[in-house]
Amino acid sequence: MPGKRNYARERAAHAAQAPELQRQYAALLQHHDQALIGHAAILAFLHRLGIRRLNGSRLSWRIVNAWRRDHGCPILRGNHHALARRPALTTTAHLTAWLLSRFTAWPLFSVGEQAQLTTRGASTHASEVAA
Repeated sequence: MPGKRNYARERAAHAAQAPELQRQYAALLQHHDQALIGHAAILAFLHRLGIRRLNGSRLSWRIVNAWRRDHGCPILRGNHHALARRPALTTTAHLTAWLLSRFTAWPLFSVGEQAQLTTRGASTHASEVAA
């Protein structure tokens, strides 16, 4: 039947393209790249982007860590050993590229409405702070 969409076929085709899309997006964003070190910085960055839980509330570290574990989110896992504590690490470009390369936001996160997002202090990029 012409015009009928096959969700499973679209999802499989996107899954094959997703790694390349992620690489392309990261390359485009590399000029504005910053390191995000620690749970708090990563969660704050996602919040500034408007990324929320499916019910609209703030993300928790447990949810973001599940993205890393189950969905290939580019976050280097931290270490909480008593002798050598190391925080989690990612970059703004790679995290944004991963978000943009998802087929859909639905099973993982929601995106806040523009009216719900605050614009005060939303940008912390060094080039924008200096201007």
